[in-house]
Amino acid sequence: MSTFVDTIVPILPEVIVTITASVVLIADGVLPRAQSRMALPAMTVVGLALAFLSGPLAPPSGQFFGGYVQIDTFTTFFRAVFIVLAAFATLVAPSYLERRGISPGEYYATICFSTVGAMTIALSTDLITLFVGLELMTIPIYVLAGMQRRVPDTRRLQELTGWTPERGLDDILRDAWRFSSAHPDGYRE
Repeated sequence: MSTFVDTIVPILPEVIVTITASVVLIADGVLPRAQSRMALPAMTVVGLALAFLSGPLAPPSGQFFGGYVQIDTFTTFFRAVFIVLAAFATLVAPSYLERRGISPGEYYATICFSTVGAMTIALSTDLITLFVGLELMTIPIYVLAGMQRRVPDTRRLQELTGWTPERGLDDILRDAWRFSSAHPDGYRE
């Protein structure tokens, strides 16, 4: 009969990166903004380093979790690559995050969650585990893309053209609703 520790050891790097992401999110909510600028990247790098060092603690090659997880040299290599890439992204990010006004805790946690997804893809042996890893990796990437997005500032356009909108989004939505209610089939040909 296997113990809890025996069950967790094969996926220890993934567990450590997930815990790191969670701790970073909690610390971001607790620490003052000035302190979090330095503490959060350090916490993230330390957590990633622990995950990197826990890789050799994994059991010898084999299948785990009923054959859904394969640990071998391929898995170990790609775990290390993904962790190093996440650490690099963490180390180069602070000045960029400051410049763009992006919350550091959310950024570092998102990087960690995406890394867990990539690591899960590397150890998957069936389609379900592969799909879970793919979703774990791509959803945080969409979040990162959303962090990049800024609402355009219309002041420059107003300066160039001299035009100022007279109606807002509420007016546009109200008109669209009124039209679609009055014309459910659209325009008649």
